[in-house]
Amino acid sequence: RYLETVQKREKMLKITLFVAIILSLCLVFNNSCLLASEDITVNATVDKKTVAQDEELNLKVEISASTKQAPIVELPSLEDFYVLSSLQSQNYSVSRDNKVQLKVVLQYILMPNKQGKLTIGPFVVKYKLKTYKSESIDIEVGPPKKPLPEKPKEEPEEQEEAPGEEGVII
Repeated sequence: RYLETVQKREKMLKITLFVAIILSLCLVFNNSCLLASEDITVNATVDKKTVAQDEELNLKVEISASTKQAPIVELPSLEDFYVLSSLQSQNYSVSRDNKVQLKVVLQYILMPNKQGKLTIGPFVVKYKLKTYKSESIDIEVGPPKKPLPEKPKEEPEEQEEAPGEEGVII
């Protein structure tokens, strides 16, 4: 009987230890076993897909996350555009069942600096070792609507000759 009691205790101890290890691993790896994973979406949009080289383009990036902590946002290269203006806003909301929702909005006013097919790469969001991306956006850029101002032509200065002194330049 004593032996049976010891074996039951050992079995219970092993089970308890196993459950403790599993719970510890869940806590270490993003609480994924205990909680639903964070829902994060990244959406980038533009107001026009075809623009002239001298036209402005509005780019809007919306990031929604069911988390209290703001994720890290990596911007794509915008080397084919002049960034005329940028704005960022963050808004937290709490539902009746105490779920936190974060919304980050990035807005840019861009102007293309060359013609042709230009691409705005994906916006990348990193949160808890996971990566989320928006889709890339292709923009077709045509010639400017208004002609670019021409540089004024430089005319050679007229040189005056002193009266009675030919070939002397003043």
